[in-house]
Amino acid sequence: MKRLSGDYIRGYTKAIKDIEDAFCCVQEDLSRRKMRWNYKLIVRLLELFLRYRENFRENRGGFIRWNTKLNNLEFFEGDGGSR
Repeated sequence: MKRLSGDYIRGYTKAIKDIEDAFCCVQEDLSRRKMRWNYKLIVRLLELFLRYRENFRENRGGFIRWNTKLNNLEFFEGDGGSR
């Protein structure tokens, strides 16, 4: 097996940790609304994480939250705008 670079391993590890952190934050939000994880929500979370991966990778701020008006998860930028 080809040896992987340290940068690749650290980047991969950070990505997994970022996803874990996103699950924790969204779990708190869902708990406040007495909601539970399901397959659809997990896929939606991963899609948002993939779509906004640059924000997470570069620590630009923003987070994933539950939007009660849309009845769905969304990425929220801390400057007041959401995508």
